[in-house]
Amino acid sequence: MLLRTWIIVLFIAINLFAEERMVVRHIELEGLRLTRTWVVERELRFQTGDSVSTSDLDGARRRLLNLSIFNHVEVQADSAGNVHVQLTELWPLWPVLSFEFTEGQFTDVIRDPESISEKVTIYAGAQHINFRGNAAQLFGMGQFGAAQGFQLGYRTRWLSSKRKLAVRLAFQNLRVSDRHASVLDSTRRMRDVRYGIDVSTREGAPSRLGLLLTYRGILQEDNFPAQGRHDQTVWCSPYAVIDRRDLEWYPSRGARASVGCDLVSGNIGFVRSAIDLRGYLPLSSGSRPWILALHGSAATSTSNTPAWAHFYHGFNSGLRGYHNEKSESAGYLVGAAELRFPITRETTYDLPMFGKWGQKLPWGISGMLLVEHGELTLDGRLLERLGFGAGFYIRVPYFEILELSASLNREGDTEYVINTGVHF
Repeated sequence: MLLRTWIIVLFIAINLFAEERMVVRHIELEGLRLTRTWVVERELRFQTGDSVSTSDLDGARRRLLNLSIFNHVEVQADSAGNVHVQLTELWPLWPVLSFEFTEGQFTDVIRDPESISEKVTIYAGAQHINFRGNAAQLFGMGQFGAAQGFQLGYRTRWLSSKRKLAVRLAFQNLRVSDRHASVLDSTRRMRDVRYGIDVSTREGAPSRLGLLLTYRGILQEDNFPAQGRHDQTVWCSPYAVIDRRDLEWYPSRGARASVGCDLVSGNIGFVRSAIDLRGYLPLSSGSRPWILALHGSAATSTSNTPAWAHFYHGFNSGLRGYHNEKSESAGYLVGAAELRFPITRETTYDLPMFGKWGQKLPWGISGMLLVEHGELTLDGRLLERLGFGAGFYIRVPYFEILELSASLNREGDTEYVINTGVHF
């Protein structure tokens, strides 16, 4: 009798918390102008005759937003099982004229305006974010200032509707600052030439394996510390990714883990390895909840790793509170946490001058509180970092997220950062 009672209670609980499901009778796609139909259908992950819930529909909406080719996505179903997918595409082809603080930060230039050509890289070229309607990216651009040269690239999340492979091709020929010399308060330039191909199971899948093959040639041009040294190396870099995030560029729940290594051969051989863990916990309900975001990462390299292949912090990326302090490490261990919360609701607006391409552009502001701790190692020395601060994440079209933040380190130094994308 007691067993029967527990079975009844369990049955009631399952039905109470289970989501209502419906059978899909028809799927209608609206708003496609350039994007191929199979690109959208693959991200839906359901077809006519399948049973879906509200969570399945929301998951499909978020996966379509992950493609970064749509301003706005709605996936809705009526009681009869008719699913309506409404999409607003981004304008795909854009001239690129931008700048990035690649060898320093905004505050470096404020303190020393004459150093702008040494800290800032200017990009000029063109980018297609939806090449051939396959959600592929094709770009070519020249670079001026801190990094001089050009780069070409192609990236697709999958080759075709039948080939579930993600491919990236890249080529660059740049004259850049030697960061090892910069850490030592000196100046030296070097030539960095790279050819690379990255093949993996398709991006956006819950788990994937990949292999990156790269040729990298480093020519140190000036006489500090070794004149004319030329390293020619081949990198074999296998990696694995498990990704359960609900949204790639601003996750509110789920987790992501990646692990990889670099097996380098040539006139110099060495090994590097890295692991990256991220978790996101919603603290409230709704479409824009409060979020606790956690991040842990670690990397190491063998003792014969050359200085140019070490890990560098405080250039175009770094630890919170220490973006302005340049440092070098052969290995590191970093942990960070952010509390993210909505300030305004996310909305959309139209720019009539751009016609259909200017419809439903996103806008919204979130705040965040942060803390980050890191340990950097080099030649047996340990360098400890601790920073905390606050800032804003602003939802904008094309860049997805714009970060404005202020950080304070334990030495009492304050820094201000303007960047695109969330920190993790």
